[in-house]
Amino acid sequence: IIVYSDYSLHRLESLGFDNVTRIYPGIDLTLYRPQEKDRDALAHFDLTEKDFVVMYPGEYVRLGATDMLADWLISYFTRHPESDMKFIFACRLKHEDDRLKKESIEKRFREAGVIGHIRFTDTYADMPKLYNLADIMAFPVGDMRGKFDVPLVIIEAYACGKPVILSDLPIFSEFSNPDICASIPRGAAEKLEEKLAYLKDNPDARARLSQNARAFVEERFDLRKTVEQYERIYDSL
Repeated sequence: IIVYSDYSLHRLESLGFDNVTRIYPGIDLTLYRPQEKDRDALAHFDLTEKDFVVMYPGEYVRLGATDMLADWLISYFTRHPESDMKFIFACRLKHEDDRLKKESIEKRFREAGVIGHIRFTDTYADMPKLYNLADIMAFPVGDMRGKFDVPLVIIEAYACGKPVILSDLPIFSEFSNPDICASIPRGAAEKLEEKLAYLKDNPDARARLSQNARAFVEERFDLRKTVEQYERIYDSL
């Protein structure tokens, strides 16, 4: 049995399975790598190089973050209307409920007069360019029910050298520590604002997380190493 995380490995071992191997999913590190912000991508999202971009690569209905983020963004931009921060909801529309949730928060942003700070995308296909638009990746989700045990959006963001802010879910402990990311209690919008403000004002801290996150992925999620691990498994059969 091959699983993708130590979390799953330990769960199966606790049930009595003794033929389990953990192999992390591989990332193409030549594709997912730090790059300058793409000018065409900036234009696509009506952004400038001076904008400080925060991105949420999650889902609208699942994960339990959308309403918290919407409440916080309305509060934040109402208090800071001149902020140079732009926030991108990089969430695919997987079903009708997602579409309705997107419409509802977009309406709230318009009614609150903060829509100019918000961007949406559910169709932009070049994920490395999309990740590299962000100065910070925010993934303050409330749960991971029904999701892959390795959140690839986190790993891909690390590979692109993005500072990431995560909620402190136990399932994330395998992929998070203070050297590679920032963590906050789940649902704690005030802590999200504090971490964002700190990282925004401290480029050296962002650079440290960026470098360490990239090194973390190179060590554990390099696609070439993943292939070698599978080859060893098949050779042993």
